[in-house]
Amino acid sequence: MALCRALVRDPQVFLLDEPLANLDAKLRNTARDELKRFQRQIKRTTVYVTHDQVEAMGLGDRIAVMDRGKVRQVGTPHQVYEDPVDTFVATFLGQPPMNLVEQPGGGGRTLLGFRPEHLLPSDHFGDREPLHPIPLIVRRVEYLGSDRYVYATVEFAPAATVIAKLPANIGRAIPEEEGGRLDFAVPARALCYFDAETGARVRR
Repeated sequence: MALCRALVRDPQVFLLDEPLANLDAKLRNTARDELKRFQRQIKRTTVYVTHDQVEAMGLGDRIAVMDRGKVRQVGTPHQVYEDPVDTFVATFLGQPPMNLVEQPGGGGRTLLGFRPEHLLPSDHFGDREPLHPIPLIVRRVEYLGSDRYVYATVEFAPAATVIAKLPANIGRAIPEEEGGRLDFAVPARALCYFDAETGARVRR
């Protein structure tokens, strides 16, 4: 009995299962910061279960992304966000999620993946930056204060809708009428390639 009491008082591992689920958005932000500071203070391993990607990215030192009981990827927040192993992880993390379109000339066998924040006006990049052109046809523009979301189709893959996330410091005027053409691009280093049938990452 004494051993049990000692283990309860000084646990080596904490398990938190959706602890912030019933809080509103503002309280979640505050509680997330307090939890992170508390965890650093007590220096104990904590297993945190959540469906909220913001909580996972903000609190986790390592993230295990699961789908129907199967672990799809384990890594740091940076690794699973920037280097997803498949289309499930790529589209699960990120708000908005990663864009996926058929690669031109790929016969439908390969998908191009790129994050909305990497899809920017072509002339925003420096001359030495290798780019992949993504010409857009505007559907609508959404103003969210700190960001603008441009919803569009791609000239070489008109069946897919993509989203460009423009921060406020890019003051470029974007035509809001439907059908306007925009010369956008993605840095070659920021592109991901996936097998269209299996969803698995294809290394180039």
